[in-house]
Amino acid sequence: ADWRLATGDNIYLGSANLNKVIASKTKFKQIIFERATVTNAGFQGAVITDSRWHKANLQNSNFHQGKIVEAQFNDASLVNTKFTNAQLERVTFVATELLETKFNHAEISQVQFADSILLSANFEGATFDRVEFLDCNLQDVNFENTHWQNVTFTNCDLSGAVFSKAQGLSDEQKQYLRKHGALNVN
Repeated sequence: ADWRLATGDNIYLGSANLNKVIASKTKFKQIIFERATVTNAGFQGAVITDSRWHKANLQNSNFHQGKIVEAQFNDASLVNTKFTNAQLERVTFVATELLETKFNHAEISQVQFADSILLSANFEGATFDRVEFLDCNLQDVNFENTHWQNVTFTNCDLSGAVFSKAQGLSDEQKQYLRKHGALNVN
């Protein structure tokens, strides 16, 4: 389906199959993707406000340069999804698979990652402000050249996570990261 430049409010797409949908530069508000299959989809430059993605499958989808505000990803699969150069604000990822997901150079603000798997995710160059990682698997995550402000890590596995040239981490955070397996914490 080709949804380029589409706009819409109050949309329910429960159990929809949107494999390979082209939704670049769309603007959606109050949209629900409950149990939807949105794999290999292109949301480049999309603006999505107030969205729910409960048990949605977004594997291999692309949100490059998109803006996602007030979103809830619960028990969703975002394996190998791209949020490169995207803005994420007031977003929660709960019990979500984010394996090999790319957040390179993303602006991540007021975001919570809870009980989620981010194995081998890439955050290189990302900016974090008021972000919480709670009970997450952050093994082998790339946090190189990142900027941190008001971030907390609680009960996370950081084995092999790389923090080369990360800026803004407190001495207490650096100690926590090293204790939990992070590498190159300066």
